[in-house]
Amino acid sequence: MPPPPSAQPGERGAALAIALFALTLLGAVVVAAFFAGTQEQRMAESARFAQQAFGRAEMGLADVLDSLGGEAGRSSHGVSAVQVHRLDESIYLIDVTAQDKAGWGRRRLGLLARVRPPALALHATLTTQGAVDLRDGARLDGTDAGPPGWADCSPPDTNLPAVRSTPTPMELDYEDLASRANHVLPGGRYLPEPAIRWDGACDSLVSTNWGDGVAITGPCAAYSPVVHVLGDLELVGGRGQGVLFVDGDLTIAGPFEFFGLIVVRGRIGTPATGVDGARLWGAAIVGNPTAGDQLLAGDLAMHQSNCAIAKALRSMARPVPLRSRSWIQLF
Repeated sequence: MPPPPSAQPGERGAALAIALFALTLLGAVVVAAFFAGTQEQRMAESARFAQQAFGRAEMGLADVLDSLGGEAGRSSHGVSAVQVHRLDESIYLIDVTAQDKAGWGRRRLGLLARVRPPALALHATLTTQGAVDLRDGARLDGTDAGPPGWADCSPPDTNLPAVRSTPTPMELDYEDLASRANHVLPGGRYLPEPAIRWDGACDSLVSTNWGDGVAITGPCAAYSPVVHVLGDLELVGGRGQGVLFVDGDLTIAGPFEFFGLIVVRGRIGTPATGVDGARLWGAAIVGNPTAGDQLLAGDLAMHQSNCAIAKALRSMARPVPLRSRSWIQLF
């Protein structure tokens, strides 16, 4: 048989070139697939890190709300920055920045919150279940008035009866309100006075510092704490402002000035010999579960003051998110 025809010169090596081209194309496809997979993995990890940071930022917002409300805050890991901006009298912007555990993702969230004081229905300067025996010049006044020297009070509002004796218990959630206390003290004898730090600022860490409604330009004039006494309380003098909760009986035995709201589960009274100079501006609610008589004697005066009550209730205010458009991503 005759030999097969030999390949033309231009066709020599075509198979090798085609094979190399196919291998190159296949390699490019593999590299492209590997690159796309790597990018998708990185995008997924980035999304996961961002979501973790987002969750930590939300936890940070909740922690700030709890701490502003007087509750024990949780440990918000990953939160790198917290700012609270006061926009007006009752609206605050909470700004929280957080990162994920690896530190790759970052989110910054904002929350608008309104500070809302508790709503209490006050019916008199002194509301109690029992009768009140006033002796030796002790007096109760239901005419609304600002405390002496308080220039930022609104005009006088509705006057109240001086005394309201009711057979019903307190019309408030005592446990919930008392849980907001800045200071929790055992029962006993106290003489509260403003405490000043070495740098001239008000020292709110001192448990017997109940603010100062007398020296209205002093360091403790703006400090209006909530104090909860776990038992009977005897006040032998001093001064304070804010809200005072007493689980037992309250006895005013010395010169004492207080501006705000007093809530007593037991009875309120003075020694039989009377007290030498006591001034209470605001209102008092007394449980007096035995519905017995209560003696107020001596130089004691209780004046109804909506201004002092409003300032005291602001110290018990808790922040709550606005119902609509409260949350924003700040990036």
